[in-house]
Amino acid sequence: MNQKDVTNIAIWEEMKAVWQKLKSVYRPAISTELSESRISRSDWGLLLAVLKFEPEETTPGHLMIRNPFTAAEVYRERLEELTSVGYLSKTQAGKYVLTSEGRTLTERLMIIARDAMDGVILNPNEGIDVLLNSLTRLVQTSLETPSPPNNWSIGLSYKLMPPADRPIPYIEQAITCIAAYYDDSYLAAWRKSRLSATALDTLTLFWRGEANSYDSVCDRLTQRGHSCDVYAGIVDDLRTLEYLKGTNDDLWITPTGRLVRNQIEDDTENYFYNPWKILEDDEKTRLYGFLQELST
Repeated sequence: MNQKDVTNIAIWEEMKAVWQKLKSVYRPAISTELSESRISRSDWGLLLAVLKFEPEETTPGHLMIRNPFTAAEVYRERLEELTSVGYLSKTQAGKYVLTSEGRTLTERLMIIARDAMDGVILNPNEGIDVLLNSLTRLVQTSLETPSPPNNWSIGLSYKLMPPADRPIPYIEQAITCIAAYYDDSYLAAWRKSRLSATALDTLTLFWRGEANSYDSVCDRLTQRGHSCDVYAGIVDDLRTLEYLKGTNDDLWITPTGRLVRNQIEDDTENYFYNPWKILEDDEKTRLYGFLQELST
C-alpha cells in the first residue's frame, strides 16, 4: 500500500487487529487465575473499571456513562455479585469500592497479562520506536483535543498506561485508550442526535439489517436488561418519528431513519479522527506497515 492509499480507517482497522492479537496472547495466560478466583473476564473488566474510577466510588450510573444502553439494574446485580465473593464492598451510601483482596486480584491479573505480552516480538525491532511515538502522540492529542467529544473514557483508560520501557504492553494500552476515545466520540454523536440510548440501540439494529420486527428487537436486546415493553414503546416512538415503518411483524428503517443513523456514524468518525491530523502521510505509511508486522 503506497502513501496516498493509507487512510486513517485502514490504520485503525490494523490497530484493532493488533489489539485482538494481543488479547489472544494474554487471555490464555490469565485464564487459570480467573478460574481459581471464581470470576469471568467480564468480571475482571468490571473490577478494572472500579479501579479506574478511583478516588471516586463506583455506582451503576458511573458504568452507564460509557455504556448507556444497558439497564442500571444489570450493573447493580454484577456489582453485588462481586461484593458477594469479597472483591468489592458496598459503602453506606450504596456505592462500591475495591476490597484489598479485589485490588490485589485486579492488579495481579494485569501483571500476568502484561508479562505474557512482553514475550511478543516485533520484527524488525525499529518498528517499536515508530509505534511508540505515533501511538503516544495520538493518545496525548486525543486527551488534549477540546470537546466534543468529552475525553472521559480515554482519561480513565489512560490511568492504566504502563511505562514505555515495556513496549508491547504500552502499545496494547495505548490502543485501548484510542478505542476509549472512539467510545467518547460515539457518545458525543449520539447525544447530538437527541435520541434516547434505547432508541439508538433499536434503530442501529435496523440500520445494520439485524432486525426486521418487534420480536427480533426484543430477542436481540434482552441482554441489556430492559423489558420487552420498553422496546415496544421505543418502536412506537421511532415510527412516530418516521425512522421506522411497518407493522410489529414487518418493520424496516426509512430513508429518514437511515439518514439520521448515518449522521451519527459520520459525526463519530469526524470526532474520532480529528486528532489524527497530527500524522503526516509518510508517518501513516510507516505506522501502518509496522502495525501489519505486529498483527500477523
